[in-house]
Amino acid sequence: MNTLDSEIGSHTWEFSGVGPKRGEKCTIKLSNPSKAKYTLEADVYTACRGAFGTPSTRLVFEALTKDGSTLSNAIFLPSPNDTQKSANLLGVKGDTLEAGAAELRSFCMIICDDEAQSLEYCDTPWDLSVCLLHGMLGWLSYYQAGYLHLSIGNVLKLKKPASRDAFMVSTDKILAPLTALAKTKSYKDLQTRTDKLKSQIKTIRDWGANKGSVKDQECQAILTDCDMAAKVTGYFSKGHDGSISGTPAFMSTAARMAFEGGRAYVQSPIDDMESFYWTAVWATLNNTKSLSTSDKEEDWKRWLATSNSDRRAVTQEIKQVAFSNKSRRECSPFLAVMAPMLQKWWELLEKTKFQWENEWAD
Repeated sequence: MNTLDSEIGSHTWEFSGVGPKRGEKCTIKLSNPSKAKYTLEADVYTACRGAFGTPSTRLVFEALTKDGSTLSNAIFLPSPNDTQKSANLLGVKGDTLEAGAAELRSFCMIICDDEAQSLEYCDTPWDLSVCLLHGMLGWLSYYQAGYLHLSIGNVLKLKKPASRDAFMVSTDKILAPLTALAKTKSYKDLQTRTDKLKSQIKTIRDWGANKGSVKDQECQAILTDCDMAAKVTGYFSKGHDGSISGTPAFMSTAARMAFEGGRAYVQSPIDDMESFYWTAVWATLNNTKSLSTSDKEEDWKRWLATSNSDRRAVTQEIKQVAFSNKSRRECSPFLAVMAPMLQKWWELLEKTKFQWENEWAD
């Protein structure tokens, strides 16, 4: 039987110094990192240290068996000397699997102070909108800490708003990875754009404060699952194998097309931004507080997962709801309120994708 001890070893990362007490509520996230990425998620949370929109992490550790070895999938995989190579959980045919080629994965647990739940439990469209915004600010927090998330989908609503340092934009941290990437824009123009981002975030803050529903240092949602993140520095200049991260239902259109076609694809920040949109659509259609849903909405839920073409059809249906009074009356009240925003969001995404392709993408 193989163990990961010789390959990886056992590690614990302490953030606040103590684990949860009996009866104390928290969120536990499980993951199965590969050898190449087994410290990645802990490294990301260490860099962020509970910044706005990210988890307040207490403890990250690898689970152990009774004999002290690292808990892993090794028991199910063939050993390097095993000629019976068909015994594996990866769906690889035995006659094509080279000895030792199966990927060893350990079992990690992440404990966060924040008690959270899925976005489908948002009380109102406003509640969902604020949670999505705070999740996107969490994405920017990760970016400014030096990481691209690359696997959007698990934005969690906090059961109780959590105190965080007010979100801040650092011009240097925003610009550093981009200065060598710009194809048609000068550094001065990048500074102008970053200043515009700062202004937009201030506008959102002021607007939320005036509404009395969003406080400057009150975080209502977090973006989690950083086990597929990548360091920003050098991301676009170094070679990539083109492997695609994320859940198909939340992937960007381009990433999902490549995924379904079995092609390599290098994900970008624009892909993450589109993934937030699909997360919003999923959370809207699956909202647990909706008093009723139409048969069409039940179909749209399935379309999100079936194929890229079916999922894109959902955007057309949402457009119909946004502009047609008849369609709006026939759908759930939650979708009726969200549809105009989702429609406008999709239009802006399409425009932004073209800008990215023209100015930044290779």
